[in-house]
Amino acid sequence: MTKARAEWALVVFLFCVAYLFFALTFIFIRIWLWASAVIWELALKWREALLGTSGERLLPRLLREPGAEERLGDLIARNRQVLENYGWLP
Repeated sequence: MTKARAEWALVVFLFCVAYLFFALTFIFIRIWLWASAVIWELALKWREALLGTSGERLLPRLLREPGAEERLGDLIARNRQVLENYGWLP
């Protein structure tokens, strides 16, 4: 009888651990999407601040090219759209 209880306790424990990992996965996805949107917004502001100055050479090539602002805007909008779809915006 005690062996059966121990086996059920192990099953319940493993189920709880699996559920915890599942929940943490969604939490980390939410944090990653939110943080990446903020980072890309900062990159966009950094680009706007350095364009037309002598500091322009500090920008990575992808941020110096024409159309970089639109690409960053699309990326930010896509991240925000995912966050809005799941109701994850703070």
